[in-house]
Parts: sequence; C-alpha cells; structure tokens
Amino acid sequence: MKKTVKTRFLVWRILLLVGMMAAILIGAWYWVVQPIRCLPNCIGANLIGVDLSHLNLHDARLVEANLREANLNGVNFYNANLSGAVLARATLEDSDLRNAKLLGADLTSANLSGAKLEGADLSGADLSGANLSGIDLTKVTLNGVNLDKAILIHVILTNAQLAGAQIAEAQLKGAQLSGVDLSGAHLSRSDLSGAELSDSNLSGAQLNLANLNGAQLADSDLSGASLIGANLASANLRGAKLNGAALVGVNFKGTNLRSANLNAAKLTADALTDEDLKLDPIMIGLNELARRQIITDTDVTTVDANERTIWPAANITQQVAQLQNSGAANAQPVITDTIKVGILNSLSGSMASTEVAVRDGALLAIQEINAAGGVLGKPLAVSVEDGASDWPNFAAKARKLLDHDQVAVIFGCWTSDSRKAVIPVLEELHGLLFYPAQYEGLESSPNIFYIGAEASQEIVPAVEYLLLEQHRKKFFLLGNDSAIGHTTNTIIKARLAYSDTTIAGEAYAALDQTDFTPIFDQIKLADADVIFNTMTGANNIAFFRQAKIAGITSASLPIMSTSIAEEEVRQIGAENAVGNWVAGNYFQTTNTQENVKFVDAYKQAYGAERVTASTIESAYTSVYLWKAMVEKAKSTAIDDLRKTVATQTISYKAPEGLVRIDAKTQHTYKTLRIGVIRDNGQIEEIFASPAPIKPDPFLTQYVWAKDLKVLTTK
Repeated sequence: MKKTVKTRFLVWRILLLVGMMAAILIGAWYWVVQPIRCLPNCIGANLIGVDLSHLNLHDARLVEANLREANLNGVNFYNANLSGAVLARATLEDSDLRNAKLLGADLTSANLSGAKLEGADLSGADLSGANLSGIDLTKVTLNGVNLDKAILIHVILTNAQLAGAQIAEAQLKGAQLSGVDLSGAHLSRSDLSGAELSDSNLSGAQLNLANLNGAQLADSDLSGASLIGANLASANLRGAKLNGAALVGVNFKGTNLRSANLNAAKLTADALTDEDLKLDPIMIGLNELARRQIITDTDVTTVDANERTIWPAANITQQVAQLQNSGAANAQPVITDTIKVGILNSLSGSMASTEVAVRDGALLAIQEINAAGGVLGKPLAVSVEDGASDWPNFAAKARKLLDHDQVAVIFGCWTSDSRKAVIPVLEELHGLLFYPAQYEGLESSPNIFYIGAEASQEIVPAVEYLLLEQHRKKFFLLGNDSAIGHTTNTIIKARLAYSDTTIAGEAYAALDQTDFTPIFDQIKLADADVIFNTMTGANNIAFFRQAKIAGITSASLPIMSTSIAEEEVRQIGAENAVGNWVAGNYFQTTNTQENVKFVDAYKQAYGAERVTASTIESAYTSVYLWKAMVEKAKSTAIDDLRKTVATQTISYKAPEGLVRIDAKTQHTYKTLRIGVIRDNGQIEEIFASPAPIKPDPFLTQYVWAKDLKVLTTK
C-alpha cells in the first residue's frame, strides 16, 4: 500500500513537472518564437522588446507592427515597409533603412545614430526626442515630421523639405541646413548655434527663444518669422530677408546685418502682448515677468550694418545708434537712487538647459523684494549677463558687471570652472559673488558666499547612504571632464577606499558630448551595482535618454545623481529616469509652508508647466540672504557685509527650511535629502539628515580626507 502511494505521488510530480515545462514552451512559442516566426511579413505583429539585431529584413513588411524598445541594431531594412509601426525607444543604431517606408511611424526617443536613411520616407512620422545626430538626411522625405526635442547635432539636411515641421526645443548645433525649406516650421527654443542655414527658407517660422549664436544665415528668407528673444549673437545675416519679422528682445551682439532687409520688422516694444505670442505654444504661457526679461535681454551693442541695410523706418539708424550707445534695447528711465545687482548665468550653450531656470529663481526674488519696497528703501536694478557656457566669457562678463555696471553683488555661476574663472576678477575688483550651486568644496574665497552644498553636505552623505542604507559595494563613477567632475570623484574614491569598497569603473564626459555609447560599453563591462553621477547640464539629458535604450534602468543598475533636479527631469522625460536616486537639499515636494508659497509664485511667474529645483531655490534664497546682510549692515560694501556676518546671525526661512550662514567658512548649513524620481516627474524624499549639516568645505572631520589638501584652493 505504501509503495502504491509513493508511486502515485511520483507520477503526480512527474506530470506536474511535464505540465510546467509545457507551459514554459507554450509561453516561449507565444511570446518569442511565434512573433519572430512571422518575419519578414509581420503586419500588425507584437514585437515589443525583441532582439532582431543584425538580421536581414530586406523588403520586409512590418506595417503597424509594435517594435517598442526593440533592439534593431544593424538590421537591414532596405526597401522595407514600416509605415505606422511603433518604434518608440527602439535602438536602430547603424541599421540600414534606405528606401524604407516609415510613414506615420512612432519613433519617439528612438536611437537612429549611424543609421542609413537615404531614400527613406518618414512623412508624418513622430521623431520627438529621437537621436539622429550626424546622419545625412538630404535624401529623406520628412514632410510633416515631428522632431520636437530631437537630437540633431551635426545632422546634414541640405535642401531638405521641412515646411511646417515641428522641431521645437531640438538640438541642431552645427547642423547643415543650407537651402532647406523650413517655412512655417516651429523651431522655438531649439539650439541652432553654429548651424549652416544659408539660402534657407524660414519665412513665417517660429524661432522664439531659439539659440542661433554664430549661425550662418546669409541670404536666407526670414520674412514674417518670429524670433522674439532669440540669440543671434555673432550670426551672419548678410543679405537676409527679415521683412515683417518679429525681432523684439533679440540679442544682435556682433550680428552681421550688412545688406539685410528689415523693412517693417518689429525691433523694439514697450511690452510683449498676447497678440505677439499667440501663435507659439511655447510663448503663450509667458507671464509679465518673463516677457519683461526678454525685452531687458536685448543687446544691439555691436550690430554690423552698412548703407545697403534696409531698416523698418527712416530714422531707425538713429534709434539703433542710440541703443548701441546705451547698450540696451528699449531702455527704461534711469532711477538714480537704486542698488545695482548682477545676474551671471549661461543663457546659451550646453549649460543653458540648467542655468536659465536658475536665473529665473534669482529674478523672482528680486521682483518680490522690489514689490515689498526694495532693500534699504531702494529698488534693485538688475543687469543680466550670459556666460554662454564659456569659462573665459564668465570672467569677462563678471568684469563688465563690476567695472562697467558697478553692481554691488553678482548672483550666479553654476559649474566650478565658471566660478573659478571669476575668482581673480572678484578679488581684483573687490567684488562679491553669491554662488547657488552644490559643488565639490575644498575652496574658500573672501569674495564668495557659497549658498549651495559642499561635499560634506551632499556628496559624502550620499555615498554613506548608498553604503549603509542601500548596501552598494561596486561603484561606477561618472562625471564631467571638468574641475568638479575630477575633484568630486577623487573625494569619493578616498571615502570608498577607507571602507574597502570597489571602484568598478570611472568615466568622464565632455560638456558638449551627445553620444554616450562608449561610456555605456564601459559601464556594462564594469559589473557595478550603482552609478554615482555628478554630470551637469545637457550631458544628463542625453545620458538618461540613451541609458534606457542601452538597457540601463533603475531596476538593473540604479543611478545616484547630484546635479539632477525637477527641471532636468522635465527635460530628460520622467520615463527615462524613473526610479533613480537624487541627492540634494531641496525638492519641489519639500514639505514647508514657505515652499508652498515659493512653488506657487514660481509657477505664477513662469508658467504652470515649469518646475522648481534645488539650485533654483538656492538662487532665490541667495538674494534674500544678501538682503538680510545688507539691512543688518546698512551697507552694500563687501567689507561691511563680512563684518556683519562675523558678529551677527544671518539666516533666512527658505523654502527648503531655515538656512544660516557660517561666518568662518562663508558657506551655509544645509539639510541633505535623498529622493527617488517618480513617473510624474517629481522627486519623492526618502531620506533626510536629522538636522542641517554644518559646512566643512575642507573635510577636516574625516580621517580619510587628510591627503586631499593638495586639491584645495584658499
């Protein structure tokens, strides 16, 4: 009897095992074999996430197939029909799409770098956020294509037909666009710096807030185009048609307008109205503060014109001469009893994606202070300068603000390279800088108040969190090829060596780097269990968008970032960064009454879609801390302010909580916060230090940091 029971039990176990194997085989057939088995004719097939790399799909029919997140590297799609197919976030690097039909295809955030597209038809396709850098698109049909936020750096589009195309907020730096038809296209907030647009048709195009610094636009047609707030510094518009163009707030510094036709163009305005902005979705939400700032930013100091330049009115040359002499378009009446302050951030170049919002934070505080009666009973008169992501230019602009504009204080800089570039100027001219960004520390200047966190308040605690709370043991260090990148990683390596933790790998990206494939290859070989990322600016946007395509997600290899906040997440796309960690001192979700008011005021000022972030809040707080110093010292002189800080407590109840200046170091007490990026683009706080951390910029409290003295700057 016992033997029979055992036999039956054994039989049931065998049957159960066979059933499980059958289920696995059926699932494999249904989800893997059957979808691929349909090739090359897979009309409407579900091929999500499949790996078809290097297959030959010449003449394949994949109409309306779902290839979302598929690996299609090196696939031969020559003459294939992919019309209506979903290829969102698919990897198509080095694939052959010559003569392929992709009409109406969904290619959002797809990686097409290195792909061959000659003769392909992409009419009506959605390529928003896609990476097409360096591709020759001259023989590609792109009618009605959507290229919003696409990466098109150094792309070749000579003589292309892009009439009416959506290319807002795209990266077109150095693109070849001569002879292209972009009439009626939407290019607002796109980066076209250094682009070749000679002989192109941009009539009626929306180029508001676009960066055309150094662009070649000779003999181009911009009649009726809207370039409100655009940056045309050093651009070549020789012989261009600008008839009836909206040019209010344009930066014309060094622009070549010889023989250009500006008949009926609108160059100046007392204010920007809804009528001026109504055709552009990016502009329509601008509030009064943002509109005034556009007009204030106008610079026509060195326009290069000649007798063949046609101006909007007979006396316009006199008006331009007056503007050049004054150095500002639409100059406001001079109020002598004011306190002059300066803002210095990158409003163009690779750091603009981060620093424009930082400028906005400082401007909001200045607006609020003026509305409340100013400082010492005087309104603040602000001069805004563009560091243009160029460190020597930061030094030159700081000199202008201090020597020419005679400002009492400068609010600004972000990168350590920009900060270090202005220090000699500050010390020479006895100027004062309030620096809002988190940085690597190991520095002290009597001419700077450091409002952002230094390493002991953010970098070191973030490493400790990963070691003690997340139990990470193998770090891959990723930073910019810059002062902050190398110095920060040196600090992290010293700390990890102290706990005998593995450095799995280390990589540095140039500030203008857009292709992270070589770094992803390093990461995949490193066998790390966390990436510690200190990159800044546009690097983070390109890196996170490409990381997901490369298979690096928070589930497989989480990333801890120190220069990512809500503003960067908004530009990256939350879906590309969700689940990863962020170290900071403030999040938009920080739970204080002051923050509720700050977030509401910021959105009221700049639009409901805008988000606050750590350095934005720090820039805002900087202005209020300076105000507190000045009112206690009853002076704006730097020596008086330093004496006041040494003898009195200077603090401000900021959106992040109470911020207090440490007299000895001229840094501030900061609360460390660790957050996780959620799918709505917000950062949820999951850890915070028990109290604000006292600044220790030279890491004197740490045994492992004693050999870092060689890096310090005093």
